[in-house]
Amino acid sequence: MTERFSKTRLQRLAEMAELEVQSQRIAGCALAVGTAGENEFQYCCGHAQIESGVMVDSNTVFRIASMTKPITSLAVMMLYERGTFLLDDPIENYLSEFADMQVLAGKPDEAGESTTRAANSSITIRHLLTHTSGIGYSFSHPQLGKRYRQANIRDWGYQDGTVIQEVVERLAAQPLAFDPGQQWLYGLNSDVLGRFVEVVSGLSFAEFLQHEIFDPLGMDSTRFYPNALQQQRLATVYTP
Repeated sequence: MTERFSKTRLQRLAEMAELEVQSQRIAGCALAVGTAGENEFQYCCGHAQIESGVMVDSNTVFRIASMTKPITSLAVMMLYERGTFLLDDPIENYLSEFADMQVLAGKPDEAGESTTRAANSSITIRHLLTHTSGIGYSFSHPQLGKRYRQANIRDWGYQDGTVIQEVVERLAAQPLAFDPGQQWLYGLNSDVLGRFVEVVSGLSFAEFLQHEIFDPLGMDSTRFYPNALQQQRLATVYTP
C-alpha cells in the first residue's frame, strides 16, 4: 500500500506544536491531517483552560475567528453557482443602503475631521470577496476606526442583541477608505456578504450555514454561539 503521508514529516508537526506550547507562544492546540475517509494523523497538546488544568483533546472546541471568512465565501459562491447573481453585480442591487457611497477625501476640515466625496463606482460582490471594497476594520484603518467606534461598529463580537442587518446598515452609512476596486484593505467585507446571503437566500445567515454547509458536512460543533455542552469544551483564548 502506498504511503499517502510521510510519517516522519507528520511527526514534525507534533514537535513544532510542542515547541510552541513549551515556549508559551500558545496555550495548546489540536492537529489533524487526513482525507475524506479518515484522519492519517492526529495530535493534541497543551491546555484548553490553564487555570483549571483542562488539557486540549480531540473534543476541544476552538474559536475560529477569521476562518469564518472562507465559510462565508463558500456560502456566497454556492448561491453564485445557482445563478442568483453575478460577481460584478453592484451590492446596492441587493442591499440598497450601499447606494451613493462616500469616500474619504483625505483633506481635513476646520475641525480636523476628514472630508468625503462621492465614490467613483459601486461596490461589487467581487470587491467584497477580495477585500477591495474600501471597507476596513478599526485596527486596519485609523480614520475609519474612529468613525466605526462612534457608530458602534465593532471588529468582532456583539452581546447586546445586535444583528447582522444592523451592523451592515451602520457600515453603509460610513465612508469608504478608497474608491472600490482601487486598493486592498482588510475589513468587514464578510459581514456585508453574510447579510447578502440572507437577502438572496431568504434565510438568516446562521440558518443558511447550518442547513447548507454544517449539517451536510457533519460539522455539528460549529455554530455562532456554543450551547451549554460546547461551552464546557470551549478553549479559553490566551495571548503571549
